[in-house]
Amino acid sequence: MTTFDRQSLHRLADALSRLDDGFGSLPPLAVVEDPRVAAVLDATATRLQDNYPYQHPLYLGQMLKPPHPVARLAYSLAMYVNPNNHALDGGRASSRMEKEAVAEIARMFGMDGHLGHLCGGGTMANFEALWVAREETGGRAVAASGQSHYTHSRLSSVLGTRFVSVPVDARGRMDAKALEQLLVLGDIGTVVATLGTTASGAVDPLDEIAVLKQRFDFRLHVDAAYGGYFRLVDNLDADAARAFAAVDAADSIVIDPHKHGLQPYGCGCVLFRDPAVGRHYRHDSPYTYFSSDELHLGEISLECSRAGASAVALWATQRLLPLERGGEFADSLGACRDGALALMDHLSSREQYVPIATPQLDIVAWAVKAPTASESSRRARALFEAAAREDLHLAVATFPRHMCEGASPVREWDVGQLVCLRACVMKPEHGEWMPAIVERLDRAARVDRRQPLHADTAGVCRDDDPHRCGQQRGRVARRGRLVLRRRGGQRARLRSRGRLRERRNRGKQASGKGNQADAGNHGLASGWSNRSSSWPGRPSSDSTSKASRATASSGSWISRRMSCSSASTVTSETSASIAAPSASAADRCSRASASQSPGIAGRTPSRSMTTLAAASSRSSAKARPSRAVGLFGWLRTIVRKQRIASSGSAFGPSSCSDRTPCFRQKRWNRITTCGSGMRAIARQ
Repeated sequence: MTTFDRQSLHRLADALSRLDDGFGSLPPLAVVEDPRVAAVLDATATRLQDNYPYQHPLYLGQMLKPPHPVARLAYSLAMYVNPNNHALDGGRASSRMEKEAVAEIARMFGMDGHLGHLCGGGTMANFEALWVAREETGGRAVAASGQSHYTHSRLSSVLGTRFVSVPVDARGRMDAKALEQLLVLGDIGTVVATLGTTASGAVDPLDEIAVLKQRFDFRLHVDAAYGGYFRLVDNLDADAARAFAAVDAADSIVIDPHKHGLQPYGCGCVLFRDPAVGRHYRHDSPYTYFSSDELHLGEISLECSRAGASAVALWATQRLLPLERGGEFADSLGACRDGALALMDHLSSREQYVPIATPQLDIVAWAVKAPTASESSRRARALFEAAAREDLHLAVATFPRHMCEGASPVREWDVGQLVCLRACVMKPEHGEWMPAIVERLDRAARVDRRQPLHADTAGVCRDDDPHRCGQQRGRVARRGRLVLRRRGGQRARLRSRGRLRERRNRGKQASGKGNQADAGNHGLASGWSNRSSSWPGRPSSDSTSKASRATASSGSWISRRMSCSSASTVTSETSASIAAPSASAADRCSRASASQSPGIAGRTPSRSMTTLAAASSRSSAKARPSRAVGLFGWLRTIVRKQRIASSGSAFGPSSCSDRTPCFRQKRWNRITTCGSGMRAIARQ
């Protein structure tokens, strides 16, 4: 299967012949082919296989959009000349092509007179804009939203200006009211408005910021590196459309043609509305600018040497796809936004996902539902990895609580931020590929749900419907069963009835036919005593034997296991308290069956789990009304007090509001470890 365009390579050969005709007056050069080149290229192609499929629609991770074929071919063609656009002497044709291409971008933003040029990318473009702003404002502070690109604060530090982070609203947009309160202080000289944040694609309310610009004295810089080209589309929401319509108020604008402009890396662009700011670039270089009195691009940029091939590729692309509303290029951007909305609709139809906001451009961010924020973040990372195994490549992004809280992805915010999944639907083909994308996402979600719980999240119910999940963590079981789920472990397997019946039969053969009651009493007591040595934190010798004799007060023994990371392991103090009841309780175990003693004594519990179970037969319970305050009631009180101290609830930490067992726990409760022989003991 082919994922790369090979059909257009023959056009490069034709264009190269045409380029060579322009130098026909020169003596021909002998071209000697190096036989080693083929092997090196083959090794290079092999090394480049270690990449994500950036060119494929199944890649929705970073803002990586494949260049248009004409941009790729034009760039390759220009590399045969390898022009340098720093000076006209280094790239005459490519410098003029850059001026023409930049002028078309300026017209897209409504700039008739402008000063601008290409640069290596958005970071360098923003650096020049903030540098000019510092010179124009006397070094006053720079303000940008908390969701703006991180380079603004870093570049401000490099420039020696103070940076102020402006709070954002629930959609990730700059809070205009918070900005107004900061502007009142009078220390802010430059405001950076972002048209398309990197994390979620949020569009700052540029129209509201422009109104503030009329009241306060500050310079307005627009960072449209990612979203600038969306000014041409007609399917934006009302807020984003108003923001893009207000771009005329900007003093400077940054846009990245190597994102939505279909250009190879790196190609950024900075524009200034007032050409007079060029005075800040003024310098003299007689050894560079000597062939023409015409403006050299190096005279209005901080960069020196720059690849002229970037300008050639941009010029060729804009010649094929003009920057105009309703054109082919604008329609392709609209298709990207339609694809993002389609993905959001799919996510909204799944109970386990919740989009944190409606995408304003073509970036979709969504959270995975979970009881807690930390568990939701863990599930998002796990789904990110599971999707990659399905060849669906997404990204993750961390958002503050107030941006996600409105969507209600979790019930408990144990941390102040949330890791969400993120998809950049930046390819027009994404709309056509959306069924395959959502199919792989659903498949990855099913695979991820089959993975065992990690140690740090064991015991958290993974059910899709939170209302079906009851008390999934440690609890005092009903009907006289005390169950503690082990800390940090996975769900333990319950022994089947057949295995227990076989164990009981072996116990009958070992114990013999006579003196069953006495042998049973001795077996039960010695069984618990022998087990105590392998339990961490359990009291030794005397106290253990007391506990074993006390817990043998019932004729029916039920031992079950369930794992729970939230349940507290019985400590030595608790075990010592368990051993406290009077040894007279041992007198009530005379009817215990000797057939059970070898089986119980031979079982070795897990080191990290303590399972205690004590119950009385119905007849003995009626004969002894004080059983309610006996051993089991006393044990239940101890465990409840311990859980209240650790989690504030007698039933331990819970992910649900009700106290009804989870549907899975109900299923496990039906699988008891007492067979017919165990029930026979209760009837004796």
